[in-house]
Amino acid sequence: MVLLAIFSLATAVQLMLYWFVYAPFVFRLPLGAGHSPSANTGVSVIVCARNAAQLLPKNLPPLLEQQVAGAWEVVVVDDASEDGTPAVLESFAARFPHLRIVRVEQKIFKGKKFALEQGVRAARFETLLFTDADCTPNSAQWLSLVSDKLLEKNTTRIVLGHGPFRTRPGWMNAWSRFENTHVALQYLALASAGLPYMGVGRNLGWKKSVFDQIGGFERHKSVVSGDDDLLVNAVATKKNTVVCLYPETFMVSDAPSDWRAWLRQKQRHIRSGHHYRPGHQALLTILALSHVLHYFCMFTLLFLGIGTTYVISLYGVRFVSAVLLNRRLYNRWGEQGLLPRFWLFDVWLAVYYGIMAPFFLINKSLIAWT
Repeated sequence: MVLLAIFSLATAVQLMLYWFVYAPFVFRLPLGAGHSPSANTGVSVIVCARNAAQLLPKNLPPLLEQQVAGAWEVVVVDDASEDGTPAVLESFAARFPHLRIVRVEQKIFKGKKFALEQGVRAARFETLLFTDADCTPNSAQWLSLVSDKLLEKNTTRIVLGHGPFRTRPGWMNAWSRFENTHVALQYLALASAGLPYMGVGRNLGWKKSVFDQIGGFERHKSVVSGDDDLLVNAVATKKNTVVCLYPETFMVSDAPSDWRAWLRQKQRHIRSGHHYRPGHQALLTILALSHVLHYFCMFTLLFLGIGTTYVISLYGVRFVSAVLLNRRLYNRWGEQGLLPRFWLFDVWLAVYYGIMAPFFLINKSLIAWT
């Protein structure tokens, strides 16, 4: 009876999440911008690059060739690179006068907070957009459309975007895209519902006044990761945060190439989440725990032969709800090949929440931006 009660409660939480948070978000997803961007009042795009000589020739031109009506610049912070990054940047600067290079001469601080702060301080404009050296904008309207959202209302200080992974063959790529899409659905849907708690540095914008308001990264200076989500978590509110979800504004990058790379990425994210506001930590814990308990109790009850018909029926309601909403989400976001694997990946996600996430919180070692 206790297991049945826990299973029922966990499934109820999942159903409320899907139908009261995810559904309104998913059914309002736009197919496209449907309008031309307006002129901006000055935008600075900031990119941190360390040992990115192989990445910049592919990813920097689409940034430098954005179609913008107004003043703008791209500030690339060379974070003490030890490869050919400086030469690559100088070659681009000779062709693009709106490219500015900031050089960190020596790598003293772990992570990229110091480099990012140098970029913010060097930026000429109040409106700041952020992405990474391994990201490519989906269109030449990325800068204008995202900055439009940031300038749409006087109260807006933060704009959150989506950073999907490229579709490649193989299970590793499919799993990375599934988990990345799930994370995006969660933080963007909650932000749309008035509960913003994080953003990703691959596609993010905020006003420079936000940075000054919280004293830069001083509050989380000792945390190696979290240069993007911790800042958002510290200042984002229902009134000052918006989302920008036109497909033209997506920032695309490659998924982790293997399990080790994916686990390193997840370790950084989870360690950052440990520093979120207590209310956000509690909410995310409840959502993850309900996912874990839904499957744990279901498998246990089926193994014991308790309430089999009821358990299968309730599982079916939750599964069908998830598939219906994710099918629409995958179609809107161009995520190919994920729906047939959803049943398996959803179980893997519960295993990750139940085993790997607690392990990462306990394990103090952290692989930083190198």
